[in-house]
Amino acid sequence: MTSVSFADANHGIVVGQNGPNGIILRTTNGGTNWTEVTGITTNELVGVFFPDTSNGTAVGKGGTILRTSNGGINWTAQSSGTTQLLTSVFFTNKDTGTAVGWASTVLRTTNGGTSWAQDSLSIDAYFEDVYFTDANHGVAVGWGGVIVRTTNGGTSWLEPSHLTKTLTGVCFGNSQIGIAVGIFGSVMKTTDAGVTWNAKSSGVQANLYSVFFTAKDTGTAVGNAGRILHTTNGGSDWTIEIIPMGREYGFKSVHFPKGNKFKGIAVGETGVVCKTTNGGTIWDTSTVGRKNLNSVFLTDTSNAIVVGDTGTILKTTNGGATWTTQTSGTTNNLLSVFLTDDTTGIAVGNTGTILRTTDGGTSWTTQTSGTINNLTCVYFSDKNNGTTVGDNGTIIKTTNGGINWTTQTNEISRHLKGVFFTDANNGTVVGEMGSIFRTTDNGANWALEETNTFNLLSGVFFTDANNGTVVGDGGLILRTSGTSPDFVIANLKVYLEGPYNGSGGMTTTLNTNNLIPKNSDSAYSAVVYDYTPVTVSSIPDSVVDWVLVELRTGTASSTKVAERAAFLKSNGAIVDTNGTSPVKFSGLSVGNYYVVIRHRNHLAIMTATTIPLSSSSSLYNFTTAQSQAYTTGANPMVSLSGGGFGMIAGDASRDGSNNATDLNSYWIPQNGTAFDYKTKTADFNLDATINATDLNTFWIPENGKSTQVP
Repeated sequence: MTSVSFADANHGIVVGQNGPNGIILRTTNGGTNWTEVTGITTNELVGVFFPDTSNGTAVGKGGTILRTSNGGINWTAQSSGTTQLLTSVFFTNKDTGTAVGWASTVLRTTNGGTSWAQDSLSIDAYFEDVYFTDANHGVAVGWGGVIVRTTNGGTSWLEPSHLTKTLTGVCFGNSQIGIAVGIFGSVMKTTDAGVTWNAKSSGVQANLYSVFFTAKDTGTAVGNAGRILHTTNGGSDWTIEIIPMGREYGFKSVHFPKGNKFKGIAVGETGVVCKTTNGGTIWDTSTVGRKNLNSVFLTDTSNAIVVGDTGTILKTTNGGATWTTQTSGTTNNLLSVFLTDDTTGIAVGNTGTILRTTDGGTSWTTQTSGTINNLTCVYFSDKNNGTTVGDNGTIIKTTNGGINWTTQTNEISRHLKGVFFTDANNGTVVGEMGSIFRTTDNGANWALEETNTFNLLSGVFFTDANNGTVVGDGGLILRTSGTSPDFVIANLKVYLEGPYNGSGGMTTTLNTNNLIPKNSDSAYSAVVYDYTPVTVSSIPDSVVDWVLVELRTGTASSTKVAERAAFLKSNGAIVDTNGTSPVKFSGLSVGNYYVVIRHRNHLAIMTATTIPLSSSSSLYNFTTAQSQAYTTGANPMVSLSGGGFGMIAGDASRDGSNNATDLNSYWIPQNGTAFDYKTKTADFNLDATINATDLNTFWIPENGKSTQVP
């Protein structure tokens, strides 16, 4: 549902979309009951208004206008003269009304909608709502914070001065006082019939694109609608300054030279350049051309490089007093620039553009990036090690100062907007859907961090290894400080060959028959496996069996740093003893580990490489391919019928090999005897029965195989 209108306390209409069709619901008892009016239109309806209980108008997609004169029981289509989306409609009486929509559409009728005429409008606008206090005085609001006002019934419309984000609704309490609201908490108020408007909500209300700290507690963030924010207490509080730039123009980048807390430059759209000489308290504004400027980097208080749209590169040698245009050799938009010293720098941009300079930005040469994805940010931890990120999870590294670039393989698919490294190994990237990814091994592996937001994140800055700030849409500011959590989780999925059911799951016969012990020591002796056993009050639902999860820093068994008992569920998930959460390892810091999975009669497996573990580790799925498990030559897992890969059954002796010992010392003496969980380990399919199936289906086909875990 997209709009509602009540003519009095009882009579109301709501409109919207139901599948491919528009929908109208009607109430005559104040909303206690609603009746759908069917078969009206196939277009979505977005706005509706009733000036009285009989006459009403609904508007929507494709220029749709519907009219009722009997309280919404019947509706007839009216000709709007447009195919644009109509978003809102308002009538001052049953005959005089205004409808607004996209592409500067403002329609006016004085005969109840029999005919509609386009009002004169001198600006480009996409409107979301309209409100009239009388037949002559009205206000329309929309995208980019546009507000237009008429005092002559729509003959002409004026745009008052204002600065805000997209506005989606407007209403007046009387002829003078009105409120307009919009995205990211935008609230504008007028007390003079719309002549002037003032922001009334707290917070930034605008997208933030860049953040820079000159000290641990002193930082500056910049963004849309001319916002410049300043903090002197590490981000606990921010002061907001608004530089007049127009409602949709803003700053894209801010930078201060190394070792200087006072002189900084912010650049933005339409060539805006702002300078500060007092650490961001006061900013002086100028313009250099009309191209959007996307990134700035100062090597010292005098020398700086700016890059922007259509290959724009500007250089200053006098602290921004004057700028000279440099030849870039490209017409692609350049989105980020970084200089490793006074002479060497990299600029990146659309369609995989990478440019390199070795003379302080006077001349630039094109480098091979190996991608056609847009590159949005570049950062160097030292003169050799650099990273650029971009669309579709693109992460490209250099280890020789930008001469050569190598794409890093990862499972990230989201568009990335910012990157920062505190040293050659530890880095953070940010992007769409609230994404923050962290690496501790120079980008070989990336772990997704928990953010609790879906806003686009655009800028990231760390003052040291622990203290960092991220900024994004809606004025969002995220802060991290102190050390990392003192635990990591292992988020894992495996199948066991024995109980596999052929369709992506495993049987739970042992659990169903209450045969799984509540103490893990009955499954894996603490003496043998050198871990701390756990006892649970009950075995959770859908559990197949106990497993052991071991973490190592290297491939050798001597590098084991932790081991825990956990539960394997029927869907392959390995969970902690609560039956739901991934396995938690306390006392370990974020890092890269090999993970070993052990089962009491299947061959152990280990991750093919180290994987990043953190407090929000991504899923590592062993079942998708043989290559997911470590090997010294032989296949570490078995290909399962119905698809997937699983741990190999048959190791009743738990010595890491399927051989005659498993047959002679376990299956033969246990065949046909009463089941005992702790001692009868030849039950390879975990059905609580040891018989020919365990021999013929599992041990014989798997005889001669060994674990590949060192």
